[in-house]
Amino acid sequence: MAVIVLTGYGLWGNRTINPSWEMLRETEFALPSGWEVRLVQLPVSWATVWDTLAPELTAEVKAVVCFGLSEGIRAIALEGIAKNRVNSREVDALGKLFPSDFACAIGPACYPTRLPVKALHTALAAEGIPSKDSDDAGDYLCNYIFYEIMYWIANTRPDVIGGFVHVPPIANPTLPGNTGLPLPTLRRAAQVIAGTVADAARY
Repeated sequence: MAVIVLTGYGLWGNRTINPSWEMLRETEFALPSGWEVRLVQLPVSWATVWDTLAPELTAEVKAVVCFGLSEGIRAIALEGIAKNRVNSREVDALGKLFPSDFACAIGPACYPTRLPVKALHTALAAEGIPSKDSDDAGDYLCNYIFYEIMYWIANTRPDVIGGFVHVPPIANPTLPGNTGLPLPTLRRAAQVIAGTVADAARY
């Protein structure tokens, strides 16, 4: 059995919901034969985010897609570059700072995504779901876990494909000026992304 790991983040600040986890947790996934999904909720914590994910990256894992919230977008953003940088001045959900300006002291400046970006855009467009490319995943925990995943793939499991996807807020038509995508659309995006990535990982 091959496994695709899908991750979303938990809560931080004054937020009561995180779309990156909400879009995954009650979604049914239809994957190619011989595949199963493993969902992991990541803490918004510099100290424990990688320690939470690492034990889930077992020998059966053939693909990893991490999701995170970007409040300023209106489309699914496929991140292209994981950068070896961290905002050492921004606290996490526990009020802690990262002890360095770099995600990894011995890693290269960046890693390219290993997700099938073109196929993902095509599959999402076929469902009427807007998507875009992004080459900057920020310098908070989204970019941090993106870089850690790509470092792990490059140095430990080069057979695995993986990367990071930013998602917009859940649309709320009752709030003036609220933007984003409806939750059913985000859940459908998760299904499409998981299926497309698992299909690409078979070859």
